[in-house]
Amino acid sequence: MWWNSYKILNPYLHPVLAPLLVIFSGIGIYGISTLVSYLALFSLRTKKKQKKEKINSC
Repeated sequence: MWWNSYKILNPYLHPVLAPLLVIFSGIGIYGISTLVSYLALFSLRTKKKQKKEKINSC
């Protein structure tokens, strides 16, 4: 299985496809990590707001 991915990512066999796959996978990994961090910050903000509302309502 890893041998097939090595063949695809070999720049001598696929001079256009290999760099494009590396670039797009890097963009995808960056996008997923950014999305996860934004979701974590959003959940923290909403939890803080809910705690403030509970304190103010009591």
